Amino acid sequence: MKDKVNPDRSRTGKTWDNEENWWREHYADRPYVESGLGFEHYRPAYRYGTEAGNHHLGRTWNEVEPDLRAGWASYEYGARGVARAGWEDIVDAVRDAWYRVTGEPDAAHAAAEQAARLEREGGRP
Repeated sequence: MKDKVNPDRSRTGKTWDNEENWWREHYADRPYVESGLGFEHYRPAYRYGTEAGNHHLGRTWNEVEPDLRAGWASYEYGARGVARAGWEDIVDAVRDAWYRVTGEPDAAHAAAEQAARLEREGGRP
């Protein structure tokens, strides 16, 4: 991100400090999580998405995704930090945290999550 985000301040009440435990408990149920990759792999992406969602509140994912993509390379917990993962490896987790903070998932993303959930549960709604 171009602007420094203060992770301790939030207009939504969803700061990283209070979101981390939720993600730790629920990450394994997300459709993009790869077998064998634990929470620590996704943790920086969830943090980035949470902080970005608070920072860019009122904007859409499509508006900010290019900036977030560029910012991931220099994010202190991102590609050059603890994550050492490329954008394409973590974009789904960043987007997921973004939508959790902003409360505005797009219809295509919500439909894809529903389809993945149904597939995991054997087609049961």
